[in-house]
Formats: sequence, C-alpha cells, structure tokens
Amino acid sequence: MSAAFFHLNFKILKLSGLWVPDTRESNYNTLIFYNSVCITYSIIFFTLAELIALQESAKNLNDLIKNLNMSMSFILTSFKVLIWFYYRQPLLKITRLLEKNSSIFQDYDFDCRGVISKEKRFKDLWTKSFFLAATLVSVLAGFLSITETLTSAEKYVEFKNGTHYVYNQKLPYYSWVPFDQTSSKLAFVVAVVYQCLALLNCGYITVGLDMMFVALISFINAHFVMSRNAFRRLGTVCLKRLNTESTISNHLSKMLQKEYEVELRKCIKHLQMLIRICQTLEDIYSPLVLMQVLISLVVLCTCLYQVSSIPFGTKLLGNDLAYLLAIEMQVAVYCYVGSKLTHNALHIPTAIYESDWLNASLTFKKTMVITMMRMQKPMHITIGKFSPLTLNTFLTIGKMSYSIFTMLKSRN
Repeated sequence: MSAAFFHLNFKILKLSGLWVPDTRESNYNTLIFYNSVCITYSIIFFTLAELIALQESAKNLNDLIKNLNMSMSFILTSFKVLIWFYYRQPLLKITRLLEKNSSIFQDYDFDCRGVISKEKRFKDLWTKSFFLAATLVSVLAGFLSITETLTSAEKYVEFKNGTHYVYNQKLPYYSWVPFDQTSSKLAFVVAVVYQCLALLNCGYITVGLDMMFVALISFINAHFVMSRNAFRRLGTVCLKRLNTESTISNHLSKMLQKEYEVELRKCIKHLQMLIRICQTLEDIYSPLVLMQVLISLVVLCTCLYQVSSIPFGTKLLGNDLAYLLAIEMQVAVYCYVGSKLTHNALHIPTAIYESDWLNASLTFKKTMVITMMRMQKPMHITIGKFSPLTLNTFLTIGKMSYSIFTMLKSRN
C-alpha cells in the first residue's frame, strides 16, 4: 500500500521532465533528451522571454501587471526546480524511509493501511485538482485566443500600403516571440501554441514539485497518527503479546515491564525518525516557502486587480479567473498541510499520557515524561524561519492581498 503512496507524484514529475531516470533503463537517452527539452524550453528560455517583454508591456499598467505575474511565477518555478535537483537524493531517501517504516505498527490493533489510505486520498485529490487547474489555465488561454482568431480575425487585420497587412490580435501573454507573429493568422496561432505549451509544462512542473511537498507532509501526518495510536495501545499490545489478559496485582511482572520498555523504545525511535525528517524538510523547504508566500501575495493581489478590470462576459475573464483559482489552491494546500502537521505532532503527548503507564517501571515513566516534554515543542514548517506555516498564514496572505488590491484600485 505505502509503495504506491508517491506513485501519482512520480508520474507528474516524469511528465514534466523532472524525473532523473535510472542509467540501466533502455530508454535512458530518450528520457534525458525529453527532460532537457522540457526544462530548457519552459524554464530557461521562456522565463527569459517573459523578462525581455517587460519593457514593451510597461506601456500599459494592466499589461505590465499581467507580465509581472507570469514572470514571477516562472522565476519561482525555476527556483523550485533548482531546489529539487539539489536536494533530490535526500528527498527520495525520505520517501523510501517513510515507506519502509509504514508497517512498523502492523501488529497493533488499529488499521495502519486505513490511516495511510486516508492521507493518500487527500493528497491525490489535491494533486488531481491542482493538475486540472494548471491544465485549464494554459488550455483555456490558447483555446480562447485561437477561437477569437477563427471567428473574428477580420477586425485585427490592418492593411499597409494597400498590399501588405499586419495581424494585430493580442497574444494571451506577454513574452518575446522568436518570429513575427503579426505577419499572418497562422503565425499568430503558432505563437499562441508556443506560449501555451511553455505555460502548460511550467504548470505541470509546479504541480509536481508542490504536490511532492504535500505528499511528504501528508505521509508524515499519517505516521504521526499511527504513532499516537501506538502509544495509546502500548499496554494492550504488550499484554496480548505475552498472552496475559490483565496486570497482576498493582505491579507488572518483570517480563511484562521489559516488554513495555521495549515497545516504548520502538515507538520513541519511530518518533525520533519523524522529528529528524521534519527538521530536514524544514531546512530544505523553509526558504522556498518564504519565496512562495511573498510571490503569491503579490500575484494574488494583482490577479484580483486584473479580474476586476476586465468587463464581465469578456472571453479573457475566464482565463484570468482560472489562474487566480490555481494560485489560491497553491497557497491553501501549503498552509493546510503545514497546519495539520503541527496539529498532529502536538497530540503526541496526550497519546503518551493515555498509555497504560500507572504500574509501569520507573524507567518507563521517566522516558515517557521526557518524550512528552520534547513533543510539547510545536513541529513547524516555517516561512523562512520567521513564522510557522499554518492556516493563519493563508488568512494573512488573503487580507494583505486585498489591502494591496484596494490601494491599486484607488490609485487607478
């Protein structure tokens, strides 16, 4: 069951050109070529094309805002790609470690598979939704532009000198195009495809990397839930293992006390593994989350400004709304899983207290108290070491975005 936990995430990473194939694979060279084309085209080349177009788009505030939105999104995705390739091996090692330890409590009387399946369903639902939103943004932009070309091309044709004409329809996004898209309708359609393919693959890269973070935190959450259940049922498992229905008198037998301590150490080692993994993920993702929050703050408010500036019923409104929805989903899922991680970790001390410890040995009780004290320190993924990533962060981003949006509207 656990081996399939990251299956969907790995498929999207392969699709977007971020999965490094095994050298023993028969199509290794083909996959490396595919990865190189995807990353070079949609991350390196098109990011530069977006930045080159900033000077031209600066002539109009709405055009400049739209260009800045896309440029910042591509720059953020480029940074995520660098983080992925630099930390790819440690992250994949964490996935293997989580999968390996997913059946550690299989002899306890609770459904480990059910706990993991619940988190997997949550993670897969968000992944599919985000994948659909990323697809919708680029496909809708291309569809609306090409539809406009097919149905209303005449109004964009401008004749010069009576013989030569220029096709003046606006591209869905501002970017440098390596050919003259105004030379004909066909050239314009090719330019639209050129832009939308880059945006589509950039969207898939974003989905692959963002949902990899969500998958890791979700699997850790499943492990924390299993740890809580294991601590609560520790006494029951020990009695069952020794074929004893209840403790004798007010004291546990030496054999049972030893079994208690062995199981407690097992639970604590598993907990220590989760803490180390969280610390590693905090070191890797903290600067990335800071950049994500700052850019999302700007992009959200400027998207609101763009949507409010487009008349209702305009074809381009649907494209901007889809982009706004994708950004909202991106920020929301980051904040939700971060908040859930903190919540699950903080419930560990209560679960330890609910274990059958009253008649346990002094060593057991001391170990239990130390572990409870350690777990009272909240477990966070932070925003650049400044603030914890929680649902309150999402609310703060929303409020600040709206404040900047109202300021832009009042100045316009």
